[in-house]
Amino acid sequence: MAQGIIYSIYCKETDRHYISHTTKQLNKEWKEHLEISRRMSPKPLYRHIRKYGADKFSIKVLEECNESLLEEKVSYWISRYEADTKGYNDKKKIESPSIIEDTKIEEPIVKPKPKPKIKRPSFGNGKHFKRRVKAINIDTQEETYYDSINECAEALNTKPSNVSRCIKNGWRIKGHRIIKVDARPKSCQIYALDRRTNQLRFTFNSISEAVRELGNMKSESSCRRSLMNPNKYTWRECYWFYVHPNNAPPTAAPMGTDQA
Repeated sequence: MAQGIIYSIYCKETDRHYISHTTKQLNKEWKEHLEISRRMSPKPLYRHIRKYGADKFSIKVLEECNESLLEEKVSYWISRYEADTKGYNDKKKIESPSIIEDTKIEEPIVKPKPKPKIKRPSFGNGKHFKRRVKAINIDTQEETYYDSINECAEALNTKPSNVSRCIKNGWRIKGHRIIKVDARPKSCQIYALDRRTNQLRFTFNSISEAVRELGNMKSESSCRRSLMNPNKYTWRECYWFYVHPNNAPPTAAPMGTDQA
């Protein structure tokens, strides 16, 4: 018949015992206890192993006996060491590490905190690149004019990007055909006013030309930010503006020159 052992785990810090039995080797039994402790078992024995450290505990064999007598013998040793009242044993039942190992210990699920949404600055109000468009109702042939693509998209309850794609590809959207009214060129003239004197300083045929003359390609974003936020941001010590097709700069000047 198989043999088993009754063993004791003793804590030097608390002067408390834990009594149990096993048919395994004692060192393997101790390793299983340490593993259960690392798995954050809430039982007092394992909490104290984590708290005081494994070196504050000792394990020893109390008795060897037949496997059929283990339950009876372990009850005797628990009573002798008062391990169920003053020690680490459960008053109701005795559990070996192999039984505890089969029981899943549910650890609290810590949900990651949601990343705060970053509110990105809105560059400009869209007024500089307004494209006047005409929406033609396919059924009634009624024509409606809008001052911008955004305004047209809002009226048709769709996205401005959808309206732009329909204009570019000749598609229909929401029962309408959208046509650009003004044939404005892609390049737009720009001019700059000195931020101190408010006098005309530069005029260029396009942003690219201004960047080539006054800076490098990395400067383009600074130029555009000033253009889209008139009188708010500067580039090259100037406030920058688009030249509207129907208006000229405050003072006529040759293109691509410094008027300071």
